[in-house]
Amino acid sequence: MFHVEHMKCALSVLFLAIFVLTGCNKPDPNAYRQDPIFLDYQSQLAATAALFDTQAKQRDEILKELASSHPQTGGAAIHRKRVAEAEARLRNLEQQLKYWNIRLESRGKEAQLEYLEAKKNKKTWPDQAAVDSYNVQKRLRLSKMVWDHKDRIEQMKKADQEKAKPKPE
Repeated sequence: MFHVEHMKCALSVLFLAIFVLTGCNKPDPNAYRQDPIFLDYQSQLAATAALFDTQAKQRDEILKELASSHPQTGGAAIHRKRVAEAEARLRNLEQQLKYWNIRLESRGKEAQLEYLEAKKNKKTWPDQAAVDSYNVQKRLRLSKMVWDHKDRIEQMKKADQEKAKPKPE
């Protein structure tokens, strides 16, 4: 009797191991949430939303100042100009919010398709080359657009110093 009970236990452990090893091949339905580019887009969206909220608060404060200013003084004209500028910034931020929402949705679909294709071809996901390319493009997009002669000379000096350093072996 004792031997039969051990055999049942061993067989059940064997079947359980087979089911666990073969049953884990189901693709992740939300793999895009692990994509670094998707996560970066989410952070950009959150930062833009926070900036939109602060700009809306500043506009409300300017509107209060406009309501309390006297029409015959120059302060009312200045406040109206500041209100127009604040509303223009809010429109710009609202467009950015729409952009990031659309970009986030499209990247989610794109990342999910990349994940499924990588899983089908048994490749690693996310593709590190694509992530590195995105980071380079982002750095270039966010970099200073004004070419400064002094900064360029300093960069060249640093590069020359790096080349002149002996490499440790």
